[in-house]
Amino acid sequence: MYALGAERVDDGDRQGNVVGEVQWGEFEPAVRLWASITRPAPAPTLPDGKNGNHRLAAVFPEWMMGYPLGWVTDILGRNPAIKACGNGVLPQQAYAALGVMWRRSSWAIAA
Repeated sequence: MYALGAERVDDGDRQGNVVGEVQWGEFEPAVRLWASITRPAPAPTLPDGKNGNHRLAAVFPEWMMGYPLGWVTDILGRNPAIKACGNGVLPQQAYAALGVMWRRSSWAIAA
């Protein structure tokens, strides 16, 4: 078994190369929507932990943040990449925040 119910073919694909349907449960609508906006969802876990146990795949939080494949994971190792994604701000949130701040700034009022 792999991830949340699918199986994995180990051909070196860093996205997990999920074979079969990953069962996202209650999160399926959100995953499908985000995948339609960004790119296909990578497998959330990989069996690369101690004794082959599954652990979070670094490409999954990278995907959740809306970053291009490899934006973080090509530069950092697994743990630093997960930390960087976890401490990051979604570009969409930053864009919205800047828009709010701009509208409230004195520059926008003067312009």
